Amino acid sequence: MTADPLTLLGIVQPEGPGIATLLTPNSRYYNLPIKSRTLPDGRRVTYLTRRFPVDPDQMRVVAEHRVTDSDRLDRLAASYLGDPTMFWLICDANLALDPDAVLAEAGIRVVIAIPEGDL
Repeated sequence: MTADPLTLLGIVQPEGPGIATLLTPNSRYYNLPIKSRTLPDGRRVTYLTRRFPVDPDQMRVVAEHRVTDSDRLDRLAASYLGDPTMFWLICDANLALDPDAVLAEAGIRVVIAIPEGDL
């Protein structure tokens, strides 16, 4: 029997579709709708809906950073955004689906940004 991923994350599924509000606000999955479906074999599968990255045009630039060989996304997020777990915002601002691609080349400029309305 496979464990329900939401149970592993500590999310309690309410009856029917809901919202993943038990994730912390700094999570890239915060407030994503929860859906569930019943498979042909009768098992019920609960899952978070797909997350679409924040459109960089809807983000406010906080800083630009010139990449060095020793940079790490979690450290940049901690330094510029105050939280190392928010590295995903740097990925979104730079249209990167692969976090390693953001810092792949020393000397390039990386945009540090947050969604409009957030601080």
